[in-house]
Amino acid sequence: WQEKKPGPTRLDCPPGAIAFVRGQITHSIMAMEEVLEVNRLAGNWDYLLRVLVADMPAYDQFYKRLIEIDGLNDVSSSFSMEQIKYTTALPLDHL
Repeated sequence: WQEKKPGPTRLDCPPGAIAFVRGQITHSIMAMEEVLEVNRLAGNWDYLLRVLVADMPAYDQFYKRLIEIDGLNDVSSSFSMEQIKYTTALPLDHL
């Protein structure tokens, strides 16, 4: 028996957006309800934000608020066209 939890596709939500950020992550960013995850990166970008909004106009409003936050040097966005795999299961057998 596997418990099925609602994922974004089951709730008819958009697949979401990814914002790449250079600069400092502040309390203001952490408090934004659209931001589901914040990951520190190695490489060209400092952080990856996984963002969920209703549609493109909502992302535009989020983006305009995001770029006004002090401490950010650069922001670039990518959008998921299709979610191929989504799971919350942990692959513990091979660890």
